Amino acid sequence: MESIWALANVAELEFFATSKLLAMKTKKQSIAPTEQLHDEPSDEDEREEDEEDCATARPSSRLAKSQHHALVNKFLDRLAELFSREKSSSGCRSRQDSKHVAATAWINADGGTKEALTVTVAKNEGLDDRDVKMLDRLQRWLRGMAVTGKVQSAQTDVLWVANEGLVGFSRHRLWYYISWLKKNDGRVASLAALSTDATVQFARFQCLCRDINRNSASQQFSKIVDAAYALRSAWKVRSVPREHTKAIRAINMLGRLRAAYECFKSVALTFDAIADLEMKPIPHQQDTRKRAILPHTLLQRILAECNLPMDSLKDESEHGAASRLHVHAEMQVLVSLTRDSNWHARAHPYMYRCEQETLLPL
Repeated sequence: MESIWALANVAELEFFATSKLLAMKTKKQSIAPTEQLHDEPSDEDEREEDEEDCATARPSSRLAKSQHHALVNKFLDRLAELFSREKSSSGCRSRQDSKHVAATAWINADGGTKEALTVTVAKNEGLDDRDVKMLDRLQRWLRGMAVTGKVQSAQTDVLWVANEGLVGFSRHRLWYYISWLKKNDGRVASLAALSTDATVQFARFQCLCRDINRNSASQQFSKIVDAAYALRSAWKVRSVPREHTKAIRAINMLGRLRAAYECFKSVALTFDAIADLEMKPIPHQQDTRKRAILPHTLLQRILAECNLPMDSLKDESEHGAASRLHVHAEMQVLVSLTRDSNWHARAHPYMYRCEQETLLPL
């Protein structure tokens, strides 16, 4: 199996050297992708979509191909968002948001070779044990629903409410939005006054947010997510003043976890191939994280070619970590598809990287 360097036709040592010099030039470490920093929910957080309501029966087999295509796209979106489970403010010194950026891909089943439908998940720093366990749990849950056609209510579904269910798995990301709403309770109260059709629902949502803390049980977080999901249409029928936009986005983002859960149900009940689904983590290649041993003469040559002053070399030790190559999640997915020609031919032409969609060049 060829290495990522051979596939990309890149000279590994010179790539490391150039990356290092670029980091020295810009006074940054080229480890993590540049990411939008924000202390408030941002425009990126909100994608206005009409989410699926709770699926209670297997949809008609006459669903148009375009609808199937759209459902797969949405599934990949929601799955990547689920595994991008960290969210923090720009002022937080221990931010790990970029570490958890995820990308997903869907490889259709092959009836000829009897190879199962495969869904792959990659993260910028690789999936940890907790991620792998969730992937396995989700695979078993989706398979079971596809085989039986039975749907549990969210309140009794262990995938939803258990400590290691979707809510518990996402609690850090949920707390980011909840804590913002708690700090801006006045904005939420004034927004509630505009929602005359959902006054009772809004009052309940506010009470739940006020009473919760970071260490509350998963059931408390679940109630807030459900309440936010119920409010998803409260402001679509009227114009809302601009000063309420941030609060609306925060509430919508809380409800998106329940939207993901409903989307997963719809996929399990729509595609027969889900009964044999394989969900696979893409291993983070350790050899792509090694530090390069950079000959001094090579650095000097590249400095000369780039018309950079030779005294830039004195910054080498300060920015030594820049020689650590970072392979983004979406590139890990693309390389995995390139390495397996059968996968490449079967891949659904869409990949999702939270927080940016990508059309696969198939």
